[in-house]
Amino acid sequence: MRKWEKPNEGWIKVNVDAAVFQDSIGCGAVIRDAQGVFMGAFCKKVEGAWRPREAEAIALKEALSWIAELGYGSCVFETDSKELMQACKKAPGESHFGTIVGDCLHLLKHINQVLVQFAFRSANSVAHELARATHSMSDKGE
Repeated sequence: MRKWEKPNEGWIKVNVDAAVFQDSIGCGAVIRDAQGVFMGAFCKKVEGAWRPREAEAIALKEALSWIAELGYGSCVFETDSKELMQACKKAPGESHFGTIVGDCLHLLKHINQVLVQFAFRSANSVAHELARATHSMSDKGE
């Protein structure tokens, strides 16, 4: 079992995850600073039938939009999807997944310093629980 680790001094860490339901997905993200102090959380329900890899990409896209709105720089984004992490390091493909990753890459350019890295699910549990909590939301509210 792996544990959450603090980012370097001057950086924040944003853990991101998605949960797939029958007719929607849940996106969850949590921000912590270099001391591990909670700075904020986000969850959103997105209607539609999505596959897990697209759901993970949508969750990252939503988190990137949220962080860009907040104006943070020097961010580490952690996802428990190795496929998504690897896709963010190369040109996106032609698939629906590739289109969403392309949107993520565009948003990444609007953050001063940014890393996207893999986190084991056990180190990403808070974001996962936020994503799962959206299942009980009655609308697409944040």
